[in-house]
Amino acid sequence: MGQSFLQEIYIKNMLSVREAKIDLSRYGTVGVIGEIDDDAEFSNGAGKSSLVECFLLAWYGKGRVDIFNAIKDDAEEGEIHLKWIGDEGGKQMPLKVIRKANRKTREHVRELYINDSKTPFGGGKTGTDKYIENVLGLDFDTAIATNFFMQRKDDAFTSLKPGKRKDYLKKIINTELYDLAYEKVKLTVSDLEKRLAAARLETEAYQKELDELSTINFEDKVKEAKANIQKCVDVMKEYTIKLEDNKNKVKGIEGAVLQQEDMKKTVGVLRDRLTNIDNSKKESVENSVNLRNQAAIIENAKVELTKLPDYSFDEEKFNGLAIEGTKLNKDKGVYEGKIKIYEEITKEMQGLAENCALCRQKITQKHTEAIIKEQKVLIDDNNIKIKEIESSLTKLREEYTKLNAIKIKKDMVNNQKLKLEGIVKNEDNNTSMLNLLKETISKLDEERKGVELQYNSGLESIKNSPQIDEAFLNKMQRECEALAKDIEKTKDIQNQYYSYVGSLETKQARIPELDDKIKKIEDSTKDDAYNVRVYKILMEAYSKNGIPALIVDNMFPIIEETANYILSQFDNKRVIEFSSLKEKVGGGSSESLDIWIHNLVKDTKRLYETYSGGESTGINLSLRKALSDLLAKRKYKRLPFLVLDEVFAALDRRHRNFVIQIINLLEKDFSQIFIISHTELQSAFPQIIKAVKKDEDTVYVQ
Repeated sequence: MGQSFLQEIYIKNMLSVREAKIDLSRYGTVGVIGEIDDDAEFSNGAGKSSLVECFLLAWYGKGRVDIFNAIKDDAEEGEIHLKWIGDEGGKQMPLKVIRKANRKTREHVRELYINDSKTPFGGGKTGTDKYIENVLGLDFDTAIATNFFMQRKDDAFTSLKPGKRKDYLKKIINTELYDLAYEKVKLTVSDLEKRLAAARLETEAYQKELDELSTINFEDKVKEAKANIQKCVDVMKEYTIKLEDNKNKVKGIEGAVLQQEDMKKTVGVLRDRLTNIDNSKKESVENSVNLRNQAAIIENAKVELTKLPDYSFDEEKFNGLAIEGTKLNKDKGVYEGKIKIYEEITKEMQGLAENCALCRQKITQKHTEAIIKEQKVLIDDNNIKIKEIESSLTKLREEYTKLNAIKIKKDMVNNQKLKLEGIVKNEDNNTSMLNLLKETISKLDEERKGVELQYNSGLESIKNSPQIDEAFLNKMQRECEALAKDIEKTKDIQNQYYSYVGSLETKQARIPELDDKIKKIEDSTKDDAYNVRVYKILMEAYSKNGIPALIVDNMFPIIEETANYILSQFDNKRVIEFSSLKEKVGGGSSESLDIWIHNLVKDTKRLYETYSGGESTGINLSLRKALSDLLAKRKYKRLPFLVLDEVFAALDRRHRNFVIQIINLLEKDFSQIFIISHTELQSAFPQIIKAVKKDEDTVYVQ
């Protein structure tokens, strides 16, 4: 036996395992047995299959369940580390994969370390999974069919329906390349056919257009169109001559009308001017009358000025009286104030005297009476002075009143004088304005004569001008409009003929262009049509009934030979035969893959599906070995590793011995064989790993 394939596995919180680390490098063919709570009689559920299940979880992230459902029930996270010796290009190298999963966050981490590197492979999740598959040479389904003889999966190939077994073999043989080639060729054919269809539609459209153009007599139609163009030219020429003649007539009539209208406007302006002259003259005459009246008023004012009296008035004396009167009134106020003070003192002294009398203070009373007497004397003196001042004021007022009356009369005379002098002052201006108005009236009379002469002349011209025939003018104008429309209409028709000629010439030029396009399309599609025929032949060759079917059919004798060799080591009475065609009830045949067991002694055949579980186990193992050999030959490598899970279940003693013989034969092709079994068969295995389950946790005893 060479170097062991599997080296080491570390398991934490996966399936029934709390934590375990197993050195696998020491094992070749090993039996994995179970024990629950130290009772060897009970081994189901001990965790035997959990060990090999973790191989699948480490490589593929799934086994009988996905990695998230494989996490231990009471844990949130789980992880597996697996070391093995890989083979890439015939060169062996150590590999290590670490998978971690979190049930809650659904995070799934995988890391691959190559050649004892400290840095993980940098291909990402998908790249890492793909690299592992390439190194193993197996995807998950193929591994289950060839190297993992799992419980309830031991018939992964034989349990398939006959119609699906061929597809399974194609996958093992790796005919997917033909499927890819088929799809690529199919896509190419589809593209070519689409291109041919598009070219055909384009050619048909060009040909249809060409057929339509071929029915047109371009020479006659162009000749006819050009003749119609010339007709339009002649008609427009005739219309244009007539239009110019009518326009000249209309122009002459309109000129006379305009001249007459201008004369009427001129006469109207002259009439308005006469009215303005008359109004201006009237206004000037009225102003002359007013000025003459003003001259009479001025003469009268001159006379009134000579009649005004001259009053003599002493201005200085009048002002002196006013000042003196003011001074006397001020002195009177002073004396009246003193009297008021003396009276208050007297009143106060009288009250004091009365108090002294009551108190019998004779000295004080006498003094008080003296003061009262003195105050009365002062009051009398001041009253005398006030009377004197009032007498002087009376005389002063009389004189002031006389002078004031004279002043009033003098002021009135002065105001009248100023007024009359203001009237007289305007005498020169009034005379100048009166002379100017006389001159203006004279000029207005002169101007009116000239304007009136022009006005009468204009009226005479209007009266003698020829009468305008408006009906004839309107008729000529309508004819001009109609002729202009006819010319435009004829011009539009002419342009339509020009466009028609251009269209004919374009269509005529289109004929050789269409011929050239059709020829180019035909030339360009010759290769496409040929390639479609060639690629359809390739499609048939690459289809599932082509080369892949031939390869599979050629594999049948190889699979039969290998499987029958294994089967003959413990049963030389039976051989396995494949049948790839199945007769239809209505005639003909269909693709299938039936497995027949030929009894050489009785010369009878039975379908695999008619055998019991115990009878079919040896057949399944033989076919597994044959498929594994086939896979190794196709991929130029063999996975030196085999798992047999509960292959002894439901087998009697004789069949168990047959299976053990087969296992012994397999040891030369597989460096490691893991056999999951019950305790009673442990003597059949040279090495043992015991799965012991305590308190719902599995530990492995080596």
